[in-house]
Amino acid sequence: MSVKGVTVEPAAQGWRVSFLSAAGEKQCIDCEKVVTTVGAYALPQILPFVEKEDMDKIAALHYAPIMQIAVGLHDTGGKKHSAFGGLVPSCEKKDVLGILFPSSCFDGRAPEGGMLFSYFVGGVRHPEYLDKTDEEIEQMVRETLHSMLGYPEDVRPDLVRIFRHRRAIPQYDVGSGVRFETIDKLQRAYPGLVLAGNIKGGIGMADRIRQAVSVAAGLS
Repeated sequence: MSVKGVTVEPAAQGWRVSFLSAAGEKQCIDCEKVVTTVGAYALPQILPFVEKEDMDKIAALHYAPIMQIAVGLHDTGGKKHSAFGGLVPSCEKKDVLGILFPSSCFDGRAPEGGMLFSYFVGGVRHPEYLDKTDEEIEQMVRETLHSMLGYPEDVRPDLVRIFRHRRAIPQYDVGSGVRFETIDKLQRAYPGLVLAGNIKGGIGMADRIRQAVSVAAGLS
């Protein structure tokens, strides 16, 4: 929608969502219920009516930074990767957290005889990796194509696309229970407000699907 400055406030008949359109015009939507799935860090601006003490308990959620790198080969030389991919344990002391094989799982991800890999780098242990230059990342990709995926040293990727996510994976620590309790408290205090997304209920895709079904059922 390309909107900016989204805020949600209680209204006489439910809720009022205000925002600036792409053209810079202020617009409002009145509704009975509102669902937010934004990250915890964005909630203070979107829900300004929430007391700071309560909001701080939610917004304190820490996120691990992740760099995702799409790496493509037009021709693997007959090499097959018939798997989903894999994660790399820290004891291996590798630069990557894991490598997935999207083109082995889904059609249309690579040309016939080619391959698309999805590298994941950084995380809690190495947040500084996101500050590496593109050239340094591409060099790492070339090295791991040889050392981890078994390609000859002269093989170069035909595609490298780098995506840096400073707030990627929420970290559920020992203080998460306080966050969950605060979310429940706010939803009881403000009927029609649904605080969803990965701030509660798990961080995986299956968790999001399960939550979406539950939220949708509650809105009907």
